[in-house]
Amino acid sequence: MYTRRQRRNAAIVCVLFAAITFFTFFLIVREADHDCRGKDCPVCLCMCQAERTLKQLGDGAVSGVQAYSVSVQAVFLILFVSSVFISASPVSRKVRLNN
Repeated sequence: MYTRRQRRNAAIVCVLFAAITFFTFFLIVREADHDCRGKDCPVCLCMCQAERTLKQLGDGAVSGVQAYSVSVQAVFLILFVSSVFISASPVSRKVRLNN
């Protein structure tokens, strides 16, 4: 039987997977009709990397560099989510609640 920690970790991985997929897809849709600056266009390079990320997430095959990139993004997303959702409560601050 799974423990609460394992369930929480599985939920975090699922949320991160969905967030990375959503934001990568959103980037491709948003920049689909940009003004290309030529051969070394940074927007085109970013879109190519996003397309590769989506393709590899769909196939399940991830290279070492992209696994590192995804893990770095996951760490930053976890830090952001934990800072937003974990706040001090009256119980953690040991506030006395009298009637």
